[in-house]
Amino acid sequence: MMAEVVASAGFDFLILDAEHGPVTPLTAMTTQLVADRTQVPMLVRIPAIDPVPIMFALDFGAAGILVPRVTGAADADRAVRLAHYPPIGSRGFGPRRVSNYLRDVDSYVQRAADCTTVIIQIETQGALTELDAILALEHVDGILVGRNDLAVELGLPRDPSDPDLVSITTDVLQRARAAGKAAGVASSALPAAARAPRELGASMVAAGIDVEFLARAVDGFVRDIRADNT
Repeated sequence: MMAEVVASAGFDFLILDAEHGPVTPLTAMTTQLVADRTQVPMLVRIPAIDPVPIMFALDFGAAGILVPRVTGAADADRAVRLAHYPPIGSRGFGPRRVSNYLRDVDSYVQRAADCTTVIIQIETQGALTELDAILALEHVDGILVGRNDLAVELGLPRDPSDPDLVSITTDVLQRARAAGKAAGVASSALPAAARAPRELGASMVAAGIDVEFLARAVDGFVRDIRADNT
């Protein structure tokens, strides 16, 4: 239901968070059904660079994967290979739902080669150090800067306006765009916070999460109602 509410609001894409959220194969499939019905592309943030969650996500019909906790180019390359069939990669073959239950296998295999999206999160020192090597990987389609994790790892304040964090984020985004990749940033659910990354060079913003949108709405409602009664 939450996915349907969010997808119907007009976002350009959704991210199903299987890293931090309570996502099972069944919830992933039902959420994918909602995304397909509303015609909003959905990425799945996988819990680990492992063949099973990647195959689940793509076989159910996800547009691609968002890969967290990448520590360098080797991790990014492994994620790419697990997301693609040979000869690009080593994805296991079993496209059930995404091939219209085996009615459309050949055309799906071609679509998978052309359209499977792999976005690498830049949120560790290792990913920063090997950023150019990550961006040089042919089938890495873009990056997403995870500023909270990056700040914690680098000993910086978890404040998107911190000068050092701004400088690092801007540099990553500029290098990604120069390499012809999508350049993304995760932000909070506040409109100003979602607009700010564009000024740093982001071409993609992952704005807010469902529980944050809900918490802000209900907190504001209760605050306003109580203010009316004083």
